[in-house]
Amino acid sequence: MGGSRIIRFFFSRIMHIIEKKLSLQQLLTIDVFVFIWFMISIIFFPNPWYVGISYIIIFWYFRSREYIITSYLIDQIKNKDYKATLLSIKAQFVTLLEVFLTLVLWYLTDISYSIGFWFLAGVLLVGLPISLLWIMYYWKKIKS
Repeated sequence: MGGSRIIRFFFSRIMHIIEKKLSLQQLLTIDVFVFIWFMISIIFFPNPWYVGISYIIIFWYFRSREYIITSYLIDQIKNKDYKATLLSIKAQFVTLLEVFLTLVLWYLTDISYSIGFWFLAGVLLVGLPISLLWIMYYWKKIKS
C-alpha cells in the first residue's frame, strides 16, 4: 500500500515538471503519437510481457495527464461557479466514452485480438487529432 503511494508521488512529480514545460497543445500532440504507437506495437508484438508493460505505461500516462488537463481547464475558467460544472460534465463524458470503447473493444477482441487493437488504433488516429483541433479552435476563441 505504501509503495504505490511512493510511486504515485514520484510520477506526479515528473508530470508536474512536464506541466511546467509543455503547453496543453504540445501535450495533446504527444498523446496522438504515444497512444497510437502503443496500440499498433501491441498488434505487431503480441508477447504477453510486452502487452502487459505497454498497458501499464499507457494507463500510467493516461491517468497522470488527466490531472494536468483538469488543472489546466480549471485555471482557464475565470468564473468559479462554472468550475464544478466543467469537472462534472468532463467526468460524465469521459466515463461514457470509456464504457463505450470498452464494450466495443471487448466485442472486437473476442472476434480477433488484432481486430480489436486495430479498431482502437483507428479510433485514436481519428479521434485524438479531431479533439486536438477542436480544443485548439476553442482555445483561440476563448483567448480572443
